[in-house]
Amino acid sequence: MRSRFPWCGYSGKLAFSVAIFINIILPVFGLILIGYIAGHTSILPALAVRGMANAATYLMIPVLLFRSTVGDGSVPSWEPGIVLSYFSGCLIILVVALVLAGCCSG
Repeated sequence: MRSRFPWCGYSGKLAFSVAIFINIILPVFGLILIGYIAGHTSILPALAVRGMANAATYLMIPVLLFRSTVGDGSVPSWEPGIVLSYFSGCLIILVVALVLAGCCSG
């Protein structure tokens, strides 16, 4: 099958990577750049920058995390090996943290 993109000889993998870059990565870093410019110039007063930072920290990021966790409503496949490896890693980290907290608290 011939690719729609002549510069990409292996069925559109390069075009897919470019689309990911343009649609996902570029907007994120663009917003970071806009925030940096707004914070380090006199475009916005310091109080506005502080308000935007608080809104992002206490409102937008938790909403993003919740939305990412909920997903699209489809039930993921719960393969026993994946679930066991994930939760056993969590249990090991919890035990190490509790032991270290007990040792450090004296």
